[in-house]
Amino acid sequence: MTSPEPAASTQPLGGLAAAEDGTYEVEGRAIHMPVRVRSARMASAMFLVDGDSAQSLLAHTGLVVARRSKGRAMVSLALVKYVDCDLDTYDEIGLAFVVDDPPGAPPLPRGGVATYLHRLPVSESFTCHAGRGIWGFPKWVAPMSISFERSSVVASLDGEVGIRIRAGRIPVPPRPLTMACYSNTEDGSILRTEWTTNNRATRLRLGKRSAEVTLLGSGPLAADLRSLGLPASPVLSMVAGQMRATFAAPACIKPG
Repeated sequence: MTSPEPAASTQPLGGLAAAEDGTYEVEGRAIHMPVRVRSARMASAMFLVDGDSAQSLLAHTGLVVARRSKGRAMVSLALVKYVDCDLDTYDEIGLAFVVDDPPGAPPLPRGGVATYLHRLPVSESFTCHAGRGIWGFPKWVAPMSISFERSSVVASLDGEVGIRIRAGRIPVPPRPLTMACYSNTEDGSILRTEWTTNNRATRLRLGKRSAEVTLLGSGPLAADLRSLGLPASPVLSMVAGQMRATFAAPACIKPG
């Protein structure tokens, strides 16, 4: 099932080229690599969904979802509030799939995970243009709210999706983790971006009460979640009180 696309952005997916010094120009500003997130707060919830339904949303990319028990796929819903970042201050809601690294991709360090970014609405236009133009991230600007409360993180997107992620009591030791995320450009190319995160004050919660998703209306994110069988019981949630990260320049692994 292919869901409707969000309203078109003024910046094409993957449409920017780097200058000789490796910088990108976005709205008259030079963006240096790697892009740095000096302070953010993050929450995420993981769900096991039907693998064939997940694969159908990735069919146009050539990527393959990583299959778990009984052929199911792992899906992540992430909420991020960027406080101090090279791309300014903004909120973000992300839908991503855990995927197999395609043949020829550089190996990730131990613990690294490869994901495909499928939906990535944001609250501000500059990060939208930078994310779409540099990395091919599927960003669009939409009204949203993300609130970090004492025991949970609550988010809503443009009247179509409500998300609550509950903080847990299981501490996660801080350590740098390098991962890869994949995106696709308008000409069908596949981009691979390595990013490193180092979260602190992170706590884990297991089981079906770790998160709740409410589908309030229609829209691209709501349509995709319905096609995956959500609302459904999550596997776990994770809430980080402090997130730092760096995003490298993208590499094209499959020309369009």
